[in-house]
Amino acid sequence: MNKPFEQLKLSSVLRSLQASQNIRVATKLINKLDDYAEQYAEYRLSKKAIRELGELDNRMLKDIGIDRADVTRIAMADNPRCELEKDKG
Repeated sequence: MNKPFEQLKLSSVLRSLQASQNIRVATKLINKLDDYAEQYAEYRLSKKAIRELGELDNRMLKDIGIDRADVTRIAMADNPRCELEKDKG
């Protein structure tokens, strides 16, 4: 076969492989960013709950069955970021 043609085929295959790899890397990056965005949204909701519960007086907190010391633990209970922070400590 003609050498330039073989080189052209090889370079075409290499470009296809590179494009395929770039797509995989981009997909992984997008998925990771999506995960971070979701975790941040959950974190913001937890912080909002802490702020709102913190505005209640002790009697109101007692009426709903929690102590002031438990506000942060309760608000962050389902937050994966909170779980990571517990593991560090």
